[in-house]
Amino acid sequence: MKFSLISVLFFLPMLVTSFYLVRDAYNQLQATRGELQGLAPLSESLTLRGDLETLGNLLQINAVLGQSGQAGDVESRIAALQDKCP
Repeated sequence: MKFSLISVLFFLPMLVTSFYLVRDAYNQLQATRGELQGLAPLSESLTLRGDLETLGNLLQINAVLGQSGQAGDVESRIAALQDKCP
């Protein structure tokens, strides 16, 4: 009887502590899943922004080189980026 009482007195706090640890770990897992799902649109937007910045730079280069007639490759790259960007 005493052994059972002592066992219960040790088991209950361990059970409660384990419950809170598992609950916190599950909440952190859910938060991490949400953050990972948010990375995909962020990656796409960063790629689009990089393409738009490259397009802007190429247009500036084309404005300078286009006057001298040496912008053959630049114009093809501009056309490719304009087709890629919405």
